[in-house]
Amino acid sequence: LALMRKLTHPDDWPVALKHFADIEHSNTDDVREFEQRLKNKDGEWRWVLFRQTVLERRADGTARITRGTGQDITERKGGEDAVRQAKEMLDRVIDRAGVGMALLATDGRILRVNEALSEFLGYSCDELLQLDFQSITHPEDLELDVTQFNQVLEGSIKSYTMEKRYFRKDGAVVWGTLSVTLLREADGSPLYFLGQVIDITERKSHEELANEYARLLEFKTLELDTANRQLQHMVSVDPLTEVFNRRMLEIRLGDAFELARRFSKPLALIMLDVDHFKKYNDDHGHVAGDEALCAVAKIIRGACRGGDVVARYGGEEFVVVCPDTSVEDALGLAERLRIAIKECDLKPARITCSLGVSAIGPDSREPQDIVEMADHALYQAKAGGRDRVCSFLGPLESPAIARPA
Repeated sequence: LALMRKLTHPDDWPVALKHFADIEHSNTDDVREFEQRLKNKDGEWRWVLFRQTVLERRADGTARITRGTGQDITERKGGEDAVRQAKEMLDRVIDRAGVGMALLATDGRILRVNEALSEFLGYSCDELLQLDFQSITHPEDLELDVTQFNQVLEGSIKSYTMEKRYFRKDGAVVWGTLSVTLLREADGSPLYFLGQVIDITERKSHEELANEYARLLEFKTLELDTANRQLQHMVSVDPLTEVFNRRMLEIRLGDAFELARRFSKPLALIMLDVDHFKKYNDDHGHVAGDEALCAVAKIIRGACRGGDVVARYGGEEFVVVCPDTSVEDALGLAERLRIAIKECDLKPARITCSLGVSAIGPDSREPQDIVEMADHALYQAKAGGRDRVCSFLGPLESPAIARPA
């Protein structure tokens, strides 16, 4: 505890102590997770995700020995902080803007407004939150506004600007220049619309101010886009092995499958499973197991072409999608992977793997077909003694087995 306290950020020490107390007195062996900052040798604070479980208990049921792993999540936390700071900055921009600004839901409901927009329309901010933009838009301008609003939502245009008439609370009609853009989540799904309204009854006096806020809005949008790209990387890549995760595999495999069918090109798939991985974890610990998976991923990436898709399928399973590749070439690659992994000087013990190879065929209707064929071939490799490559060349009941040389 003395060493941990020396390395732990002062703000996080109470969290760490509570975690130690909770796991010591917990009556379950579930894996517990918590995050804290640790100082590295260079004096830099790094965010670490700890996973801890009880290995042995005392007679009174309290934990005697626990096992834990730590994963550096500094980059992920930085991405989350960037998104949070960008959103906070956007809130400040809206609140302090000298022109009307609002956030709108994808159905047009008003989610947030500033005082400038409230004064322009004659409603209080709370009253505007009960309305949508359709109800305060002049009927002659509504169709064009809704059409462009939906085009942005569909992605056919990025933003739009128009001059339109609004109904004030007292019934008066006022003109404004409306600029609308759509902010999206990291996965590309719509978040909300950002609208800026300038009272053009005093057009000349507001033109310079409008340009200034437009530049600021563009700058903040770029910041959000950068943070979104960071988050997109995190949701697409397996954090341990740094290869694609299963979600991204399904997307890339679907694209490759469609291209192969459309242009009558070959497409092969390799499914790889580390042999007896549970026993490896039990014998050497989860940290050694994680290091083994990272080593396997590195070997696969090093052996594959730039156009191949390498992904962690789940647990100790990996998948390689090989566009424009015949079964024979895929078998050769699979055999090279098998040998490279077997000969890898991994500590504390070497590992082997079993591999199944499949390819798109005339009966392949969807991407999952070749995944299932490769999985079946992998099962045959395991049933045949492991540390070997099997290929699926015929009906599900009779794959051909390619024995290692």
